[in-house]
Amino acid sequence: MDEYEDRFLHLYAGIRLLEESAEGPVQLDVSQLREVIAVIKTAGETHDESKAEWLAAFTQVDGWDSLGEKFVLASAALIALSQMPDAALLAAANIMRHHSQDSSSYRKVGIIRILSASATPRASALLKQFIDDPNNWVRTEARTAMNHVAKGE
Repeated sequence: MDEYEDRFLHLYAGIRLLEESAEGPVQLDVSQLREVIAVIKTAGETHDESKAEWLAAFTQVDGWDSLGEKFVLASAALIALSQMPDAALLAAANIMRHHSQDSSSYRKVGIIRILSASATPRASALLKQFIDDPNNWVRTEARTAMNHVAKGE
């Protein structure tokens, strides 16, 4: 089993845990979540760059939901985007054209993680825009990503 497949197996295990912990009036639609993740996984496996913008959109949240669905979908999207570095870089740049300094920290970190998933040194110029952000989490994520893309990992 390759690393890509292994990372998705961990996500599916996380979905099982979410399903087991979902209680009360909020119920997790696990079958729908699995279907979306299957489409995400296929996009990454086939390097379907036409889905890069759609994948990147999963990272643009203003917080995590109580059941963790948004986190799981964002994580899956980032794994898939790591399989298409040029498209990931372009998707992040497109999001950045529409984001403002007032965007939530979650959205900024989402962009940073897309740039990190691209694993290309060309992402450094875009990451520099987040290095002096007023939010410590954003600054830390940006610095970590800068190190990651500088190595081309």
